[in-house]
Amino acid sequence: MYLILKIFLFCLLTYNSISKEEFKSNSKLELLIEEYLLNNPEIIIKSLENYRNKQEAKIEEESKYFINDYYDRKIYETLPYTGNTSAQIVVTEFIDYNCGYCKKTLKVINELLRRNNNIKVVFIDFPILSETSYTAAKAALAAFEQDAYFEFHTELLTGNRDFSKSFIIDLAKKLKLDVKKFKEDMESSLISEKLEKNIKFARDLSIKGTPSFIIKKKVHPGAYDLKKLEEIIKNN
Repeated sequence: MYLILKIFLFCLLTYNSISKEEFKSNSKLELLIEEYLLNNPEIIIKSLENYRNKQEAKIEEESKYFINDYYDRKIYETLPYTGNTSAQIVVTEFIDYNCGYCKKTLKVINELLRRNNNIKVVFIDFPILSETSYTAAKAALAAFEQDAYFEFHTELLTGNRDFSKSFIIDLAKKLKLDVKKFKEDMESSLISEKLEKNIKFARDLSIKGTPSFIIKKKVHPGAYDLKKLEEIIKNN
């Protein structure tokens, strides 16, 4: 609306210098608008910022129900986590094991927990980048069934992994898991249902990429360095 008003005012101001025939010409008007916008690019920037703010507010409002349900029913207590079990601050991270930024964020999470023992970080596997992302997520949740999620999670995010079947099984052996149970759990309907719920929850919150966080009932998309993440936790 602000942009349209500016253009309208500009057209009024320039009306006297243009004949009626010229003003009726679409091409002439388009050139005037283009020239004005090129000379005043801040108008476009302000308009885009305003649009983005409105969209973010809309998404936040629409996601309130799902976030409140997540906290009210304490769903986070059923999910994989690391940190202090009884911590008052719960940080939830949506991850994909093929996500380079998730790999970098692992170091940030470890340092965050080292500096603050009143934080618990909960993980929601959100495999969206490739088929191997889904395989890795199933493997991590199968490890969760044997109380080895974070160890498996750390291995998956460390270095360049191919997430082949042989790699996944070798990793289970390395962590001394019950391999037979691990294989069965990986292919179970329970694990598949958990992942489908994770994906639906992310969609309900309009989360489109990883990493993304829920911190104090607000969604924060993107990767953050330690300073910024601590700032978000403190100020929200």
